[in-house]
Amino acid sequence: MTERIEKETICTPPGEKQYEELSITDNFLFCKIMEKNPSLCRELLEVILGIEIRDIIFAGKEQTVGITPKGKSVRLDVYVADDAGTVYDLEMQVASNKNLPKRTRYYQGIMDLNLLEKGADYRELGRSYVIFICTFDYFKSGLPVYTFTNRCSELRELELGDDTVKIFINPDGDTTGLSEDMTAFLRYLKGEQTQNNALVGRMAHEVLAARSCEEWRVEYMTLMMELRERYNEGREEGRQLGMKQGREQGIRVFVLDKMEENVPEEKIIEKLQKGFHLSEEKARYYYERVVSER
Repeated sequence: MTERIEKETICTPPGEKQYEELSITDNFLFCKIMEKNPSLCRELLEVILGIEIRDIIFAGKEQTVGITPKGKSVRLDVYVADDAGTVYDLEMQVASNKNLPKRTRYYQGIMDLNLLEKGADYRELGRSYVIFICTFDYFKSGLPVYTFTNRCSELRELELGDDTVKIFINPDGDTTGLSEDMTAFLRYLKGEQTQNNALVGRMAHEVLAARSCEEWRVEYMTLMMELRERYNEGREEGRQLGMKQGREQGIRVFVLDKMEENVPEEKIIEKLQKGFHLSEEKARYYYERVVSER
């Protein structure tokens, strides 16, 4: 009798890139480059906000900020503070998920609570910015920059004055009236070449230099290996357990991993359909449930 040996199938998560393929819009490289070059990060903030910033201090690359041992934590891409006490969270976003506005609200609250945990009085809270650098037009209104502050509904010129600002960048927006640097940066986000612009030139140079950095390459490969293992564990758990709870847990792990990798919503739903043999309606139901529980 011949014994049949099943060979383990290792699947690669959709959308996984080789290290050499990474660009400034990939979270890993964006965070590394900004952390390595505080002056470049400061210059980018100045271009986006149209203000001068004397100096910045990094709170840490992809810093996890938590409030209590049992509380939910949040991982911030590039979290910095300037010499005036203003804090900034820069997030690179390539997937148009429905929950982006709610995420800015959560990030802003966590940043404030984190400061209060360190002993500050709420009256001492400084100005804070959550900036989502998107590769798409989330609000589909054609603006290159969407800036949100809290205002009175009955008297629009009256601001609440809580010093919180949320900004969404859209590289596809109308660049009329924007500075040369901002216009060049938006074009660079779309992969277009811009000649003779210092900001974009520095970014492009750092991306090329990063591709030859063996330390970063190993770190990226290790991260991808961990994500691949989680991806395959989720698939295997969903396939083998056969029970509803096990299957749903596998789906949940799969969706969370794809969201972490900034895979677009429709692509996640498509992969759910194929990987778990779901109808489009059922796949969308599972996706939206995971998003609401996140």
